[in-house]
Amino acid sequence: KCQIFTYLKRDGTAFFNLDDLNVQQFAKTYTKKHINISNNENSILKISNVNVSSLGSTFTLSDGVESIDCKTCLLGEHNIQNIFACACIAYYLKISLKEIAESIFDLQPTQHRLQLISSNPSLTVLDDTFNSNQEGFKQALNVLSKFEGLKAIVTPGIVELGHLQEKVNFDMGVIIANICSVAIIVNKTNKDALYSGLVSAGFNKNNIFFFNTLNEAQQNFSSLLKNISVVLLENDLPDSYI
Repeated sequence: KCQIFTYLKRDGTAFFNLDDLNVQQFAKTYTKKHINISNNENSILKISNVNVSSLGSTFTLSDGVESIDCKTCLLGEHNIQNIFACACIAYYLKISLKEIAESIFDLQPTQHRLQLISSNPSLTVLDDTFNSNQEGFKQALNVLSKFEGLKAIVTPGIVELGHLQEKVNFDMGVIIANICSVAIIVNKTNKDALYSGLVSAGFNKNNIFFFNTLNEAQQNFSSLLKNISVVLLENDLPDSYI
């Protein structure tokens, strides 16, 4: 994605999030006009008082003179990072902190990207089925961990990782084991790696279930999720596994 900056017009301005190590390294070599965004170094805005919950997030934005409290229904710490970057760009374009806060409040989640769905009074569904990468998976699990009650996950794991696929899915199994009470694995691709990770972390084997497709799994939700309060649908389920 850094190739995008190669084609920036001469009078254009690049914005770099220096809290990301990869971006930080690229920014050191960039010679055109740019503005750095960071909560750890000098930045056009600062973010503080961050509070992340199962309902969204609250935080404070400040330009050094004025501060304003912000609230968003978007879930996950990664969304705060995205919002902060956008807020810095908006402020650079002379949009007031008040207008920025109002726009943040109005943000709505994209479908299938950590979308919160209440299917019935006793079960909450986190739909993250268009996610497909390791960091996103971890963020989704982090969001899931903030909910009360017993938790479950439905996932095929992560695909298209080449020689890293087995290890990454094993590691995800370990993380799942520390958060969920029920694990429903869809498709056989990452079945063994996820299972091994779960079991190595002490997960109850009797609470691991396998299905060929999401549709098959859904037909058994009433029994498998009987005592579950929140279920996370994670990673590429609609595109590849229905």
